[in-house]
This record gives sequence, structure tokens and C-alpha cells, in this order.
Amino acid sequence: MPQIKVYRMNNAILKFIPLVLVWFLGEGCNRTTDSDGNQIATMNQTNDTIVSAQLESTESGARFFADTTNLWQYVGQNKSHLNEVLEMEWRMSGQVLHFGSEPMVINPDPEKIDTLFYKQNKNAKWDTLICNIKEPLMYKFIYNACCGGFNVLDENDKPIEGKVNFKFIGKQNHKSFLGTLGESGILVKANVVNTLSPGCRSAMAPNIYSLGFKEIRVCTSTLNCIEEICLYEEGKKDLNYEFRYQAISDKLEIHFIPMSNEPIEVTYNARFDTLSIR
Repeated sequence: MPQIKVYRMNNAILKFIPLVLVWFLGEGCNRTTDSDGNQIATMNQTNDTIVSAQLESTESGARFFADTTNLWQYVGQNKSHLNEVLEMEWRMSGQVLHFGSEPMVINPDPEKIDTLFYKQNKNAKWDTLICNIKEPLMYKFIYNACCGGFNVLDENDKPIEGKVNFKFIGKQNHKSFLGTLGESGILVKANVVNTLSPGCRSAMAPNIYSLGFKEIRVCTSTLNCIEEICLYEEGKKDLNYEFRYQAISDKLEIHFIPMSNEPIEVTYNARFDTLSIR
């Protein structure tokens, strides 16, 4: 594993923790506070409505809030399910967010990669995601009723797609390197910018992506090649859905949640076997 540098990480050392995008929600509980004593949304036992914080803040910066709009529609008839969904917790820069809590306010820095910590419920482990907050806008976290987890919407209620620029510095020495973003990938070439967008993905999936970079062997047959990706090839309109490969060395595997349509930059230096994200 190469040395990984994340330029100006906002609030924590990066941890490579697997993120499960599909959760099975079981029995919950009636909770009014989290483990730190912070107020969270609950079911109102009198009229079965969701208590939600008002979005009023005089602070400047990017504002993040957990939107309860679709919760009653999708899980309101199952109180145990709803109560477990209400246990979702987000943390960034020492601030805590729940459904029904006050927004988190983060000062954006275009030169900075930020870290978001997410916990699905009180019994789940913390997941770590990197993100790129570029502007002081408003962002919504909404429950993903199809696949579990959550989506991020911009101030116009649209999902943020995100992009990645992969860069390779040094000599490839006839080796092949693959950059991945979710289900799509690109063969990274030296001395050019290899831009990759999400593709080959269900429209209902959360807009949280596995971001990876690895040395691979390109397969000419399916023998001993079980790994596959939807490959972007320059100059071609459609993705290559039949591209198969065998991983030789993983250089990066982390989860990325885009907060801007501007691409983040992943650079691999072959000489020093180092990788940077900015």
C-alpha cells in the first residue's frame, strides 16, 4: 500500500472503513437523544408526526441538514423502522447532525478535502467518507428509501454527481493502472488528465461512491478474471460493459461523497509509490 497524502484534510485522519450502501433495518427504539445527549427527531406518539428542527441560522458557510420530508411517506407506518432510521448520525468538524437537529455549518475551503463520519444506527460502526465542499451552499441529507442509507442533494434538490481526475506521474513500465468511481473505471495513462464520471449505475442508488486506484492485469479471457468494471474509453460513446481484469495491487480504496460538480484530483507518483488527493 503506498503512502497516501490527503492535502489539508479538514477534521480527522483518514480511516479506510468499508461503507455498506444497502442496509437491512430491523427493530428500533424510541430515542430522543444520541449518545452525547443531543436532541434527535422522534415519533410524536400523539399525532404520529415527525419533530423537525427549524432551519434558521445567522451563521455563514455551507449548511447541512437532514431532511425529514420523505420519512413519513416511506417508513412512517412502521414505528420501529422509523425510529431506527432516526438514529442516523453524521459528524463533521466536531458538529453532530440528526434528523430533526440544527444544521451543521461548515466553512468551505476550495483547497481542502473534508471528512464526513456517518453512523447508520446506534449499533453500527462509523463509516468515513471524503468530500469536497467548495461553496457556502445548502445541502440536504435525505433517506434513501430504495437502498437504505442516504442521498445528498444540492440547494436545488438535485443529486450531485461528482467527477474524478486521475493523474499518473512517472514511468508506467508497461504496467496497467485502473482508476474507479463506483461501477465505472478508466485506464489511467501517464502525463494526461484522466477524467472519470459515474456510470453504469442505478438511478436509485445513493450518490456515495467507492473511489479506487489499483495496478491491474487486463484480461484477454474470463479465466481467473472475476473482477469487472464498466470501462470508459476515450472517443467511444458507450462504456465497455465487458471489461475484465485481475487486481495486482490496491493503491487506494475509500468512499467519496461529492459536494461539488468540480472534480477532485487523485495523483499517483510511481517513483515514490505515493498517492495524493486534493
